[in-house]
Amino acid sequence: MGYSYNHVTLVGRLTRDPEGVQLSGGLSKAVFTLAVQRGFKKDGMPREVDFIPVSIWGKMGQVALQVLKKGVPVLVWGRIHIKNFQVDNKRVWAADIVAENFQILQARAVEPESVVDQDA
Repeated sequence: MGYSYNHVTLVGRLTRDPEGVQLSGGLSKAVFTLAVQRGFKKDGMPREVDFIPVSIWGKMGQVALQVLKKGVPVLVWGRIHIKNFQVDNKRVWAADIVAENFQILQARAVEPESVVDQDA
């Protein structure tokens, strides 16, 4: 009996605003890069950062396009997607995250027009 489980949870900041991608058949996705600090630091060196590509499909991708912005801290969970292809007769492997969901980790600033006057 074999066991397998593909799940990843990341916390990081967006390196730029997400981009929307329209595919054939009406499919759409949001793509962005998440900067994630490593959990360790070498002596005298700044903490290393990994830049991880993330895709979010469908309605969650549409939500991501509306609410995620560059620099926003976000929790992302989903699965690792490994792909390979040929470049100049060499096999190249690449990994990205296919996110199932996300959560923004910072409260949004309140817009002045959205403040309700309690005395009215």
